[in-house]
Amino acid sequence: AKPTLSNAFAGKKAPEQIPLGDAAKMSAQLNMRIEPFTWVKEILAERHELVLEKDGVISQQPYSKLILAVGANPIRLAIAGDGSDDIHVVNSLIDYRSFRENLAQRKDKRVVILGAGLIGCEFANDLLHSEYDVTVIDLAPQPLGRLLPSHIASAFQQNLEEAGVKFALGTTVEKVSKINNGEDYAVTLANGQTLVADIVLSAIGLQPNISLAQSANIQTSRGVITNSLLETNQADIYAIGDCAEVNGT
Repeated sequence: AKPTLSNAFAGKKAPEQIPLGDAAKMSAQLNMRIEPFTWVKEILAERHELVLEKDGVISQQPYSKLILAVGANPIRLAIAGDGSDDIHVVNSLIDYRSFRENLAQRKDKRVVILGAGLIGCEFANDLLHSEYDVTVIDLAPQPLGRLLPSHIASAFQQNLEEAGVKFALGTTVEKVSKINNGEDYAVTLANGQTLVADIVLSAIGLQPNISLAQSANIQTSRGVITNSLLETNQADIYAIGDCAEVNGT
């Protein structure tokens, strides 16, 4: 359900409506065992075992094949100002619930989004169609610059602007300060412009979660390195999804 986090507003989905099902339901549907609230503390690659912790109890789980699908964590910029700690990221249902609850408490509907990539633009479109005033900030000269040819990115930007999204491109955020007794935020840009927002959302990208792999001597770079078959350098261990770096990409 994670992909729906950036388009749930327009779909009028409350946080509790996003999950596809609980662990028991999915376990029955997929004919598999699911262990919620269980942490993998360590991978014992040579022994083909996992060290698990649940409710403070340590146990071991053998495996014949192991797939790492541990995802990625949001990148957080070092931004000055007493409001920087209030910048939201949305990478989980918990994050999304916090974001929605904070928005509901704000008197106006002004949202500043850091990042004009896929997620930032999806949120901008979603919030716009839910009657929010949205400004997107990015150092790049165009949105989706890494994904689209320049002429298509330009047309994409024009369509969003005609719908009501505002862009501040070719600049970065230097400071986020609380104003009006903490009710609003002043977002100071490197180009000298200052925006006023009720909430600030960061969507500048993800950093693959590689710490567990590193502790098991699995080769990593930006992500968990695999070949074209998704195999890591450790026997019978594979990596998929946001955490994987397949053939160096």
